[in-house]
Amino acid sequence: MTIARQHQLKRAISSALYIHGIIEYNAGEFEKARIDLDESLQIARELNNPRLIMAPLNSLADIHCAVGEMEPALKIYEECLHISQQLRDRYNEAMYDNNLGTVYHYLEQYERAAALYQQSMTICRDIGDENGVSIALSNLGELALLAEDYSRAESYFVEGLTIARKTADIWSILANLNNLGLALTHLGQMEKA
Repeated sequence: MTIARQHQLKRAISSALYIHGIIEYNAGEFEKARIDLDESLQIARELNNPRLIMAPLNSLADIHCAVGEMEPALKIYEECLHISQQLRDRYNEAMYDNNLGTVYHYLEQYERAAALYQQSMTICRDIGDENGVSIALSNLGELALLAEDYSRAESYFVEGLTIARKTADIWSILANLNNLGLALTHLGQMEKA
């Protein structure tokens, strides 16, 4: 078998393991998912394929987050961010900034989370990713809620909701509506909430 065919076969195996790991992850079978994703990652690293590496890495970080293991998730998302920057992949750079922001948010490092959400939003605006902008705005609004800056939270949620409606992103619409209602309630605007 030629080297090129062996390479293609390994890539296909890595991709199949990744897909199987995602199915297991979605079924809540995190340990089984880790095994398949680790094997997918190992093959991707052997092939030295950065894009192939990022997929299982990201999913492994998601598993760490799902089970409350934030420190390993941080390291993995940072590796993904580094790879996306090396590839000049602005879309994934914005996504990993957002993911890192979410981990820092969970760790109650709110200033760091806000800076990462802002960075994600800036990149998303630059590349025209309106859904990414809406997500970043919603996350910034959640931080404003925690800081009891309800007017600023309202502003973030209204802008995020406007974008989510424009893009017909139902999950962002619902998240922004829910959070906007919380902000308005705290502002004493019960009828608007």
